[in-house]
Amino acid sequence: MSRNHWFVLLVGIGVGLSTWIGLIAAEPKRTNRNNKPQHASAEKSAGVAVIELFTSEGCSSCPSADRALVELADKQAIDGSEIYPLSFHVDYWDKLGWKDRFADKAYTIRQQLYAKTLELDRLYTPQMIVNGRIEFVGSNRNTATKAIEAALDFQSTAIVSVSASTTGSGNLTVKYDVSAPHQSLLNIAIVEEKAQSDVKRGENAGAKLMHANVVRVFRTIELAGKSSAETDFQLPKGMKIETTKIIAYVQDARTMTVLGASRASVDE
Repeated sequence: MSRNHWFVLLVGIGVGLSTWIGLIAAEPKRTNRNNKPQHASAEKSAGVAVIELFTSEGCSSCPSADRALVELADKQAIDGSEIYPLSFHVDYWDKLGWKDRFADKAYTIRQQLYAKTLELDRLYTPQMIVNGRIEFVGSNRNTATKAIEAALDFQSTAIVSVSASTTGSGNLTVKYDVSAPHQSLLNIAIVEEKAQSDVKRGENAGAKLMHANVVRVFRTIELAGKSSAETDFQLPKGMKIETTKIIAYVQDARTMTVLGASRASVDE
């Protein structure tokens, strides 16, 4: 066999050997790619997204954000996702022609606390804040979807268990069991699942407004690591037990970052 033939034969063997080695080396990479979505899904399922909407029935820009929150609450009721929509009605629109029956000065103060923590120069409605860290105009559904997905990607660092029972005459006892980092706060929100208002005056005069998970009573409790206790609440006049839910969530006391959340119905 000539020298040229030997050279061609050796090159052919080398190419075949390289291809075979390349296929073997590539196999683990395909396995890793197949495993990666499962790993991501496991992390995602461990996260929560607490969505706080600061709104008012006196604000003409707010109904679209209210509808967005209703859609999120309806979606959660169907698919059981770890999202926790909350509607906080602020009171600084009340003097402009329509007094919002759900408004509370305490919720305005809460929004002010967020403005300070997030270094914002003003208050506005509708404002949506996801997990205490991401804020944006509440009617922006695209931004809301992205913020919620990002929140669910982070594993919770607090474990929250909550239950509620009625003791009659609109009184509730809420029991909680929390394991959380030091310098954490537990927020307990007593919410009205669905509410409707016929606005007579102001910027939304003539409108029928729909709300979801309206915060009617709100309490913040300082935690010191693991805590188990119970606390009593009085429901506002006219609020029905069958439409009442409890949403409890833990935040870092310094950054307001949400660390974990849970919900419960009321046992009668």
